[in-house]
Amino acid sequence: MLRELLPLLHRDALTVTGQSIAANNEGAVNYNEDVIRPLTMPIASEGGTVILTGNLCPNGAVLKQSAASAHLLTHRGHAVVFEDHADLHARIDDPNLAADETCVLVLKRVGPRGAPGMPEWGAAPIPRKLLQKGSFCRSRFCSVVLHC
Repeated sequence: MLRELLPLLHRDALTVTGQSIAANNEGAVNYNEDVIRPLTMPIASEGGTVILTGNLCPNGAVLKQSAASAHLLTHRGHAVVFEDHADLHARIDDPNLAADETCVLVLKRVGPRGAPGMPEWGAAPIPRKLLQKGSFCRSRFCSVVLHC
């Protein structure tokens, strides 16, 4: 991985080996470019995370855009906001939850500051009332995890 990143690094920076980062990695071979992609073959044209601002997170939020389909990155409409993971589990199956097939779920305080290591919370559960309706369509209802 470091060999692929060398163009972005200070190649002459010394490492704990006493050699430069370039010297330490000059013989490295990338055996599988589907796993460690060269800079010339990115999965996406932009980085894996983006910083968002808006009324849901006035101090900013981190979104892992690489975990969402492109059509899910823009939404106008109702958002059901959960303050943290405990709030999500306490309310997700409440029959009075104000959620329908056109909403997005927003989970706050689970990012680098809210949970160690920015864990994957993107697989948020689907509200039971939507599952019971049988009209659930994954492409219209998305779970968005904002790391606020």
